[in-house]
Amino acid sequence: MFVKLAFSVAAHLDSEIMIMDEVLAVGDVNFQQKCLKKMREVAQVEGRTVLYVSHNMGTIRQLCDRCIVMDKGKIIFDGDVEDAIGVYAKGNMLALQSDYDVSKIKRLEGITEACHLNAVHLDCGSMAREKKLRFSLDYDSRREIPDVMLRFVICSAGGAAVGTAYSQTFTLRPGESTVKLEFDGKNLAPGEYVADLITISYDGTTQTRHDIVVRAFAFTVEEDEPLYNMKWNTNGWGSIHFDDVRVLEGKNG
Repeated sequence: MFVKLAFSVAAHLDSEIMIMDEVLAVGDVNFQQKCLKKMREVAQVEGRTVLYVSHNMGTIRQLCDRCIVMDKGKIIFDGDVEDAIGVYAKGNMLALQSDYDVSKIKRLEGITEACHLNAVHLDCGSMAREKKLRFSLDYDSRREIPDVMLRFVICSAGGAAVGTAYSQTFTLRPGESTVKLEFDGKNLAPGEYVADLITISYDGTTQTRHDIVVRAFAFTVEEDEPLYNMKWNTNGWGSIHFDDVRVLEGKNG
């Protein structure tokens, strides 16, 4: 509520520069869309300067025509938005490895803490588009939790969510346990990705979040062969390579 009130006040002040620091990190979707709309109006219609501070690459792409990347208080890049996102992604990309200790990663609020994800193990951190990503998760559970699902959120190297998959249900027993999983990433375009892992359970009416690990591990999708002799352009084409479109009429011959 405080952030919503602060944004409303700031947006209607007659100032030459409006500074917005992570204003979209809170609130629901409607509030975020209203913020985006107002900031566009301030910049494009009223001609004022908006200084937008964020780690959300998607909204930066929507709003900004110039971007500054800072590291430990120093400016390391100033210029084109896409180039800046590339610099940011390179500096924040997790190292590719087979095993990730996630036990000490700071958890978000709003979880039961009934279980704790300690580690992620990848069979292989690099895969071709037509292959599957296999990994296992080491849990420590305080009690038995039935009907558990994993929400597997895939993000680009720049931090923007690309897509989400849910696992089939499984049961976590008290104490330590390991769950083995397989993800079919055939529609992911070549590139580097990071995964957020959210452990939830659903009783038919209520979804309960037990553990949330942001940026749990990284993996890459290799380009098996160029598409029509063209290298995949993630910035222009996106991170999803859909199945080919079928021609129903108009075939030659």
